[in-house]
Amino acid sequence: MRHSPWTYLGLTALGSWRMAQTTLIPRALFFLWLLLSVQCVDSKSDLVVSLENQQIIVDVHNDLRREAATNGPSGAATNMRMVYWDDDIAARAQALVDTCIFKHDTNYERAVASLPGVSMGQNIAAVRPPGDVQDWEPRIRSWYNELKHFRYGRATPRASHFTQLSYWETYRVGCGFKICPLRKGYLWGFYFCNYAMIRGRKNMKKPWTDGKQCSECPDNCVNGLCDCGDTACFNRGTMNITTCKCECAPAPFTKEMDSFFSGVSCEIVNCPATDPKYCKPGKCQGNWPYLYCPRTCGLC
Repeated sequence: MRHSPWTYLGLTALGSWRMAQTTLIPRALFFLWLLLSVQCVDSKSDLVVSLENQQIIVDVHNDLRREAATNGPSGAATNMRMVYWDDDIAARAQALVDTCIFKHDTNYERAVASLPGVSMGQNIAAVRPPGDVQDWEPRIRSWYNELKHFRYGRATPRASHFTQLSYWETYRVGCGFKICPLRKGYLWGFYFCNYAMIRGRKNMKKPWTDGKQCSECPDNCVNGLCDCGDTACFNRGTMNITTCKCECAPAPFTKEMDSFFSGVSCEIVNCPATDPKYCKPGKCQGNWPYLYCPRTCGLC
């Protein structure tokens, strides 16, 4: 029989804490039990995101994105993309949640080698008590329910989870889960999701384009979502959802070439003879290597 920290020794965490306070059981013994319990949980392979939960995560995201694209506060969306699972960005989410520190990391820290020059968004949630079973659908819906605070075309910080979930250009998602001790010895379920977003959060006041549903992807519309598969556009390239082909980012401030990148996924680096004069090694985080300084930032 599988036991979680909630049922270990026939006690709940809260009940154990109260017993530690009201009986002769030393508090130190309670915290030793708590530490051993958490370590026991850490060893269970079913506390990472299973294939079944991966499918639930993808399906719920697409259902809610379809709902926003069909009946959003501004009407329908012309360009809402379908999302797919990504193991690499899920591994980054899992690495972050494994720290049991409930906070966002940076876009730079979320970057993965398999998606060079692709921006990453993030949603996080913590729930008590978690039990020993992941329950993704209500967590994802709680992010979506911030819709009640959202006003299309306005800055709405209280709806940031909703806008992240429903941003039209997002096309891959990867998530991590862990049970963590937090606040007064309670165990919480931490849910973290990363989102591949091509160019990043360009305009969260308008996370999609208002208009006729799927009008930008008439040949690639699947149940109200634009479906170009999980094809990635690297190095700040963008997906043309009408043709489902990548358009590589233009090279700024130079007449030497149209773009520093080419190829089906903008994966080929076209090195300029020299970088613009303003390029310095200290500017090589974020977008700088991919948009401005490929030589200085080590892409050439």
